[in-house]
Amino acid sequence: MLYEKLREDFIKCIAHDINNPRKTKKVSCSENQKKVSFQIKEKEIGLVLVIDDNFSGRCGKQKKKCKNFKSSKKCDLLLYFSDDSVRNVIFIELKGTNISEAIEQIKHSIKYFEKRYNQQIFNYKFGAVLIHSGGSPSQSKDKELKNLIDLKPYFSRTNQGIIDSYIRKEK
Repeated sequence: MLYEKLREDFIKCIAHDINNPRKTKKVSCSENQKKVSFQIKEKEIGLVLVIDDNFSGRCGKQKKKCKNFKSSKKCDLLLYFSDDSVRNVIFIELKGTNISEAIEQIKHSIKYFEKRYNQQIFNYKFGAVLIHSGGSPSQSKDKELKNLIDLKPYFSRTNQGIIDSYIRKEK
């Protein structure tokens, strides 16, 4: 039900639409030398939405600017994937060195999503991914990332990010 609703509401924002592939499908998105990649596994459905209308990177077939995600600040991408039992909504930000801004973008994106799609009705779990330049975030920023609306798990990594173990909680 959430998959169909997201497809309908964000048709112009779709970069990848994967509906029960016969084999695992690898997906990659990049912007300003930051890259994130993950897999949608066999028998899962998945959507990758480019929700930032200022996104200048590459991600699938999305060509038009996404105007439907009406948050004043927003992260770059929204990854939705599910199997028969679990629905996951992962917010992804590909950022330079401004970690504080990235945290705000993720927070605003989550708040907007929660208002629009009631978590109890649609039964989904949140996550957030930040791919950034430079070293690790300071301890205070790291703690702030971990506490993003009580998101568990959380993920932060520099430059390149293969996030399969994170989004599937296979640590």
